[in-house]
Amino acid sequence: MADFLGIDGVAPAVAAALIAAAATLSVTLLKALGWLISGPRDRRRQLYGQAYEDAMGWLEMVYRIRRRANTDEADRALVERFHTLQERINHHRGWLGSESKYLARSYCRLVDAIKRETEPLIQAAWDDDGRGPRIKTPNDDGHPNVEDESLRFLADVRLHLSIWPVLPRLLLVWRSREKKPKTKTALPPAASAAGKGASPS
Repeated sequence: MADFLGIDGVAPAVAAALIAAAATLSVTLLKALGWLISGPRDRRRQLYGQAYEDAMGWLEMVYRIRRRANTDEADRALVERFHTLQERINHHRGWLGSESKYLARSYCRLVDAIKRETEPLIQAAWDDDGRGPRIKTPNDDGHPNVEDESLRFLADVRLHLSIWPVLPRLLLVWRSREKKPKTKTALPPAASAAGKGASPS
């Protein structure tokens, strides 16, 4: 090793110190390289995970409305929750677009699918009285199903997070070749101060 480093004939203590310093430097460089690769990926993974969580939070609103307390305060809180989710979804659309317009399209498709599935269920839930926590869920309750769109978005996320720079990105572009979806960004006004009858979309 000493011959390889060109320090043959140097005092053993000095040689050992030089070898240790070279090893430390190598480890530091490898760690820096690892961070350059994994750091941005981890940041993106966190961003995409939060975007997915907020989109799926819209699905949960069907069940929150069904199980709401029959008070104006509870209704206003639910409407406020819709506004918060919409603001976060708009935020994610913008940030995803800054990372990849193709991934942003995929996210818009997921959001569109969620809103299409939930709109009639949310409207029906507002029209009915809220159920107490002990009331059994009726067998004929409808449930939103966005499994295909959800899996598609997650597959697109994996493509964008791939360490391979070319082929996965090209595949993501190809998968996004369809016309860009037009996700609604505005919430209609509540039908009353409590928000009953409104179906934010």
